[in-house]
Amino acid sequence: MMIIKRPQIEQFNTYMVDVFMNKTVAYIKDNFSDWVGEKEDAELKNYIDSMVNLGKKYKIHKEISIQKLIRYHMLYQFAVPLHKKLEGCLTRYQLSENRRIELFFLTVASGRYNLIEINLHNN
Repeated sequence: MMIIKRPQIEQFNTYMVDVFMNKTVAYIKDNFSDWVGEKEDAELKNYIDSMVNLGKKYKIHKEISIQKLIRYHMLYQFAVPLHKKLEGCLTRYQLSENRRIELFFLTVASGRYNLIEINLHNN
């Protein structure tokens, strides 16, 4: 029987975070070079870390989901902290993570989440 000790698990987790960071830095550089400009890798990793923390806040843990949040942030420039309607998409915990990310995308891509509601009731 193989026994894996806590330091080995922590070392593996650190390795996997590094792999994710490097992969995501490369993705950002390849797909958003205008935004990257002269930014150093350390600055990009800080940005990625902030998006990971945003994901954690809403129980978004899959790598692909974090990468989608980054992509949507780059494309649609939504504000952080999130608008309450965008936040509502990510806090529908009865839905799967994939479905919440899809709902988030549909909402942010429509751009209608930040419109002011007007009631036309004549009293």
